[in-house]
Amino acid sequence: MYTGNWVQFLHGKALKPFGLTVQQYNVLRILRGQHPNPCTVNLIVDRMLDKSSNASRIVERLVSKGLVKRTPCEQDRRAVDVLITQEGLNLLEASDESAALQRDESG
Repeated sequence: MYTGNWVQFLHGKALKPFGLTVQQYNVLRILRGQHPNPCTVNLIVDRMLDKSSNASRIVERLVSKGLVKRTPCEQDRRAVDVLITQEGLNLLEASDESAALQRDESG
C-alpha cells in the first residue's frame, strides 16, 4: 500500500503543472483510447482505475476546462456521450512528453 500511494503521489506531482488530477488524467486517457468515438459515463466508470471516483463530477470538471465535450446520446436519450476535444488530446500529448523526459532524466 505504501508503494502504491508513493507512485500515485509522484504521478499527481507530475500532472500538477498541467492542472490535472490523477483521476482526470485517467478519464482523458480512456477517452483518447476511444477517439474518435465517444464514450458514455458508464463506459468510463467501467474502465477507470479508481472505481470509487465520481466519474460524472470528473467529466464535468473536464468539460469546464474545455478538455472534453458532452452531447446527448443518439441511441439512448438517457445517456450522454463524452468526447475528448483537440485541446484535451494536445494536453495529453504534452503530459506524455513531460513524463518521458522525467523518466529519461531520472534513469
